[in-house]
Amino acid sequence: ISALPEPSYSIHECLQKIEFQNKSRNICDYKIENTIVKKLNKGFNDLSNSYKNFHYFDITKFICTGVSCKFFNEENSNNIIITDRSHLSYEFSLQIKKNFYQYLEKII
Repeated sequence: ISALPEPSYSIHECLQKIEFQNKSRNICDYKIENTIVKKLNKGFNDLSNSYKNFHYFDITKFICTGVSCKFFNEENSNNIIITDRSHLSYEFSLQIKKNFYQYLEKII
């Protein structure tokens, strides 16, 4: 499983900006260019392509488009994707569960 991109704001900080400062939801979106996470995931992907017994499930493809990542999941009731800057939310985990199981079935 890939390393998760780290949002700039925590849930608390993000919701404060939205609710109390009247900012739009996209204020909490973030970029992953030139980060350790991007480098780690590239390394995982390279290993997966080089060794048939190394497998890599890239979660960032569900969160990010290029280098831009979403804080809220627009496809599923605007649920929060990452809870504490490093863990997937329960709701988002349920949403991608089917994709993960399909991935596992391909490699087993």
